[in-house]
Amino acid sequence: MRQSDWPFEAWLRFAVRQMNMPPNVFWGTSVHDWFTILNTSMSPNLNRAELDILCQKFPDEVDEL
Repeated sequence: MRQSDWPFEAWLRFAVRQMNMPPNVFWGTSVHDWFTILNTSMSPNLNRAELDILCQKFPDEVDEL
């Protein structure tokens, strides 16, 4: 893959405008980490039923006073 094939300008715009990431943080991020961030950012949100299942499976621990 040639360097010109990588959409760095589009990624930078997305990082700065959509994620409020400072440019120096973007440029300091490895490609591997950036792909991880993108995959996490693009993953669908949980619906209410999925959230309820997670809450039942992993309930909050409350300390009794």
